[in-house]
Formats: sequence, structure tokens, C-alpha cells
Amino acid sequence: MFTLHEIWNMQEAYQASSRNNNLFQRLVESIQWDDCYTTEDETTVYEKGNISLEVHSLDVFDDFVPSILLETESGPELIHF
Repeated sequence: MFTLHEIWNMQEAYQASSRNNNLFQRLVESIQWDDCYTTEDETTVYEKGNISLEVHSLDVFDDFVPSILLETESGPELIHF
């Protein structure tokens, strides 16, 4: 299961990335995801435990902002970067 701290780390990596140092891409690629698939609209979905990370591209300069769907005891929460 992902913790909020791990999600914050992912957000920080996204925000701290640059064209020459894409911390977000390295972090996402370093995680052993349970499942990874591409949808009809070419969004890539990474799933592990209680989260689903949706990205159009791992390029932080793409116009599409990643989002995380976090399953909690009180129901799903959508987190935008």
C-alpha cells in the first residue's frame, strides 16, 4: 500500500523535475507496479495496491497533469499534481 508520504514524494519529484533531470519519470520507473496498461485515449495507468496513477506522458512538460486515485477506508480520493 502507498502512504500519503509516498504520494507527496511523487508530487515533489514531479514539481522538482526539469527537462534535463526528470525526477518524476525516474521515480515512476523505479516502482514495481502491480499492473500497467494504456487506455483508449492513450493514458497510461500504473496500479499498485491502493493507488492508480494516470499519466499521458512521463514528460513533466506535457500539458496533461498526472492524477492519482487513492482508495481509502472512506472511499476513493482523486489527487491532482
